[in-house]
Amino acid sequence: MAFLSHYLFYKKEKRVLKKDVYEEFKKLFNRESVNVVLNELTACASIYGDLRQPSAANKASVYLLDMRDLGVEQAYVPLLAAGMRFGVQTQEFKTIADAILVYVVRHLVCSQSSNKLDTVFSQACETIKDSSKDATDIVGFFREKRMDDEKFHAHFAGLTFDYTAKPQRIARTLLRRVEEYAHGSNYPVQFNRDEITVEHVIPKHPEIEDLRAWIGAEVDTDDFDVKRFTDQTIKSVGNLALLFQPENTSAGNENYASKISVYTSPMKDKNDKDRGIPRDNFKLIERILSEYPTWFDGKSVLERSEDLAELAVAAWA
Repeated sequence: MAFLSHYLFYKKEKRVLKKDVYEEFKKLFNRESVNVVLNELTACASIYGDLRQPSAANKASVYLLDMRDLGVEQAYVPLLAAGMRFGVQTQEFKTIADAILVYVVRHLVCSQSSNKLDTVFSQACETIKDSSKDATDIVGFFREKRMDDEKFHAHFAGLTFDYTAKPQRIARTLLRRVEEYAHGSNYPVQFNRDEITVEHVIPKHPEIEDLRAWIGAEVDTDDFDVKRFTDQTIKSVGNLALLFQPENTSAGNENYASKISVYTSPMKDKNDKDRGIPRDNFKLIERILSEYPTWFDGKSVLERSEDLAELAVAAWA
């Protein structure tokens, strides 16, 4: 049903509710030849399959997998339009897919209405289909529509992520691109998304005794609001980094000194091969250790939120 809805959105350049799909197809078959519609549907279905299940050979596969992890369904409409016009294996499609992804990320981070997506994507379909517009024009369209750097920075610094699967998947997607940007163009790296996990420097579920160490003061269990500290500080983007799964497991609920040991010790992969030192593999970990060599607390989280937001503006540009 998702494909049919997205096909009709692409075709009509406006959203079609699932409950109206049948009636819209009846109208479509009354207006156009059955063979013409079926041929177009077949072509669209092939492109749509490539969008949903991109091959490793697809130049835009990283962007398409990120879009899948973000879970913004409407984005497949302009992607379908771009795929139908340029094909999904082309450099033109890659640049457009990235522009759509950046637009979507900035939209999500800034908590914009999903209704706005429908409006923008309707306009996008019209622009993409316009043969007088090239890929540069289409990228420019999305750049013009996206949230500006200042708002994106402010909202990114204020991000928090619940511990459930979808928020953690979104956090991983956002941070992975920041991590790759932090490596710099001279040291390019692309991490396998299935191997990296979100690391909480201050652990997810600290006991009250652990909190005394993280906060650096005696904690009165009657006065200290653990839930508020969890929601505002532990779940904050400033408390997050990326690690491979084994390192993340080793770091677990340990104190900061123990985590530093994990971050700076050689690790092995699941095949018992040397993987290197987390500090060397992950630039965000390196930045934490450089800025906070002995201590990490709530104030550190706030500072890191601003630091990560600055990186995010450049990474998601």
